[in-house]
Amino acid sequence: MGALSAPERLKEACNEVNDFLKNKLLIAPEDILIRISSADSDLLDIAKECYGEDRPELDSRKIDYYRHKIGMQGVRGRNFNIALRNPDAEGFTDIGYNCFGK
Repeated sequence: MGALSAPERLKEACNEVNDFLKNKLLIAPEDILIRISSADSDLLDIAKECYGEDRPELDSRKIDYYRHKIGMQGVRGRNFNIALRNPDAEGFTDIGYNCFGK
């Protein structure tokens, strides 16, 4: 699962994903974690606004984790990752991890 957005539409896209998780999938806000780089202050500000001040997990991975390639030569971007609380309540796993592996 992923979402791409033009920079000027980022806040709207975050709100749409947040709405989907909370209102369609009925995932409690405390079961959503945002993994993000503190270097991406614009993304961080929007993520805090959409998901809550206490939801970001900062810099827990290497910087490449917060960068993506789309599959076309030279198409790259910054991102944050959404993780959901594991069913056993022990930690969080990124969305898509169980489907696609590491």
